[in-house]
Amino acid sequence: MTNARAIARLLDLRRLRERSALNALTQCEGDCRRAEQQVEASRHAVAHQLEQARVHEREKRQALVGRAVSMAEIARLQGDLDAMAAEAMRLRQVQEGAKAALHDAELARDAARERYRVCQRAVTKLDGLAEQERRKAERLEGAYAEADLEERAIMAAASASEQSWA
Repeated sequence: MTNARAIARLLDLRRLRERSALNALTQCEGDCRRAEQQVEASRHAVAHQLEQARVHEREKRQALVGRAVSMAEIARLQGDLDAMAAEAMRLRQVQEGAKAALHDAELARDAARERYRVCQRAVTKLDGLAEQERRKAERLEGAYAEADLEERAIMAAASASEQSWA
């Protein structure tokens, strides 16, 4: 196997690896976008839950103003408020989980981006080497063609001189 052929095969393999790294990077970028959407959705859910809790609490308190309130009603109100606080806490935990997932996705994307850059550099180096080999082969082929022409000219001159002596 010639150097040029070996370099060409290696270049094909490196390009395949580069394509695979680009596909992985694209996948990771999609994962990041989805994780960002999850963070935004969870942030919105927390804000919505807190607003609902405030409105609910305001309505319940307004209903209690100006009248005698039994302990059972106060306990019910406190139970409602505790349930809403627990839901808000659960949503905050979901939001924190979404943020952690986004962070992990960003780390994976950064690693995939670096792998892709490394693959690109490897392909670029091999492209340069393949180009050098191609130029070298062209120069060698040109030198062979020139030597062949010189040899034919010498043979023709020798043949002509033999004929002139004869």
